[in-house]
Amino acid sequence: MTLNSLEEHEHAVTLLYHSGHIIAIIPQTFVYGIYAVLVSICSYTISQRLDVKDLQREHGKSCLA
Repeated sequence: MTLNSLEEHEHAVTLLYHSGHIIAIIPQTFVYGIYAVLVSICSYTISQRLDVKDLQREHGKSCLA
């Protein structure tokens, strides 16, 4: 191999290494985004259900209804 091809090979490996990090970040960000959305939806749903149960208790209705 000539010096030029060694430099090209090193440059190609460096680019591949950095692109691998970028490619790995994309699914990780996607998973964290889904997690953040699901946690906020679940928190909202639970708080709404607790509010409904509190209202039912105040008005003397069964919580099972």
